[in-house]
Amino acid sequence: MKFGINVFQSGARYGYLEGTEKPIGIASYLSSIESIRKLGFTHYEVLLDPLMKALNREERCILFAKLAEFNKNHDMTSSIHMPFWWIDISVPDSAMRNTSVEQIISLTKDTQVMDPTHYVVHALQPVTPGRIAKVRLGQDLKAMFMQEYYETVKESLHAIATNVEDSKKIAIENLQQESDYTQLWKLAEELDLSINYDYGHQFLAEQNVYNGFDKMWPRISSIHAHNIYIEKTGHKEACVLKDHKGLANGIINTKEILDYLKNRHYEGLFVVEVMTTEDARNSSDFLKKHGFIL
Repeated sequence: MKFGINVFQSGARYGYLEGTEKPIGIASYLSSIESIRKLGFTHYEVLLDPLMKALNREERCILFAKLAEFNKNHDMTSSIHMPFWWIDISVPDSAMRNTSVEQIISLTKDTQVMDPTHYVVHALQPVTPGRIAKVRLGQDLKAMFMQEYYETVKESLHAIATNVEDSKKIAIENLQQESDYTQLWKLAEELDLSINYDYGHQFLAEQNVYNGFDKMWPRISSIHAHNIYIEKTGHKEACVLKDHKGLANGIINTKEILDYLKNRHYEGLFVVEVMTTEDARNSSDFLKKHGFIL
């Protein structure tokens, strides 16, 4: 098992370094990677949404080249999380969908210099299935629309996969709308893709995370890990769940999951997803305490 972490800027929505009003730049980004290395991680995942907002293409390509050099000099590996805030490869409109697919293909080419282990893609976005579910139509028509939705996603992923040297480098991530993983698994099987399993997504959907491991195990090559906090809102007994928190504290038993993976001899990536340097340090301390990283 190889342990990594995402580059912990302010999520995908902002082009600023966490806790500051300083825009992401090449130097500050490289500094973040050095911080990750010092925390004991040997892998990191680049989230492209904030980079696309903060840097132009020329700047991004310079950064990717510098990251490739950093990896070589420090025996690090990296993966790429494709954009998902304004890109949707499942949208019914063909012009919008094709633009998204072309953008992703372009980004795979730009980041090729880094030789990423995986390109993580949000394949089955929940917007379209959610709308289909709310439409007042018979089940036969809904099933027909869902099949068309599936074929649309499959076509998009096929176009993306043909532009990388190994289709298994495309790791499609589970989102919350599918409880039995049928479509995700079918896509991975038909196109020979990997699966990136975010067990926190399934936990939030009130599903048994081990069912996901069991059903998708042969194709899981990457795991997204984070913990979830319960926070009071100030409205009597109301509370909210906050995800992408550090591994050490929360309502998910991370140690139990790690022991499960160890017992099953999992050899893929275990990538921590957090938003702040504090949660990154919290996760590093937790993994060191239990002997998973040095």
